[in-house]
Amino acid sequence: MWTNVFIAALGLAGGLTLLQVVKSIIETVVFMRAANKTDGTVIRLGTTRNSDGDTMYLPVFRYRTNDGSSYEHTSTVASKPPAYTVGETATIFYLKKNPRRAKLNSFSELWLFKLIFTVVGLFFCVFAAGFFIGKL
Repeated sequence: MWTNVFIAALGLAGGLTLLQVVKSIIETVVFMRAANKTDGTVIRLGTTRNSDGDTMYLPVFRYRTNDGSSYEHTSTVASKPPAYTVGETATIFYLKKNPRRAKLNSFSELWLFKLIFTVVGLFFCVFAAGFFIGKL
């Protein structure tokens, strides 16, 4: 009995995870369609530590909006070794009405976590479905 409850909870968690992924994908697409694009330049590398205590690097980009204002954006994805070097450029998406709200145009920043959670959600759903179908 408890096995059935546990497997059902996994299936529910997988389904809810997939719903959240769909919501996040829609938000990202809406953001990108509304956003302006500009080039950003890495001005420094921020640091953070992972769970093992290793130093990870976060590029900090400076970008200018169409009206000439300057803003900074720190990538949400840390890496070791650094994914970018100081002086390197990349495309930045920003909202015209809120230019501080920006995203780096990179697979890892826009889509990586969505992909990971899609795989996890699908695994939970397929596992739970397979368990209950196998009991029929």
